Amino acid sequence: MPKDNILDENLNGEDTKDDDVSKEDVTVSVKEMQRRLAAEKSKYEKKLADLHAEHELEKQKAKMSKEEKKSFELSQKEKELETYKAKVLKLTLSNKATSVLSQKGISANEDILSYVIKDDEDSTLEAIDNFANLIDGLVNEKLKESARQTPPTDSRSNIDIDDEIGSKAELASKHRII
Repeated sequence: MPKDNILDENLNGEDTKDDDVSKEDVTVSVKEMQRRLAAEKSKYEKKLADLHAEHELEKQKAKMSKEEKKSFELSQKEKELETYKAKVLKLTLSNKATSVLSQKGISANEDILSYVIKDDEDSTLEAIDNFANLIDGLVNEKLKESARQTPPTDSRSNIDIDDEIGSKAELASKHRII
């Protein structure tokens, strides 16, 4: 019996006697295939929606006069330009934020950048200063906590210094160091 037939029979609910393919393997592969099909379907549905939107746009353009078409195309180009300007601004602010943070001793990752990058350069720099001050405050607080020490409970301050020096001198003379 060919393996293709085994898959068909399992999908129809019939048992197979083939040792190479068990029902669990076929079920897993069917689930995987359904997942793949769903992913492909959503991808093509998105493409179809984009094509429909583009088609509607072309229908609107066909109904327009020459001046309306020029005006419409100009507004589309302006929207596109604004989109690119926003991307350039974000990239510029990201680079600026990264360099300012590195000067302050903070390595910037995507999470930090998303926190400090704002709409313009001034608000971004203000957010960076606030963030750096916050980090510095937390670091200083932790350093103060780790620097605090409790005095030792068994202090040797009660020992007479002369006795200690005398005992060292005796020890040295015994070993003929002095």
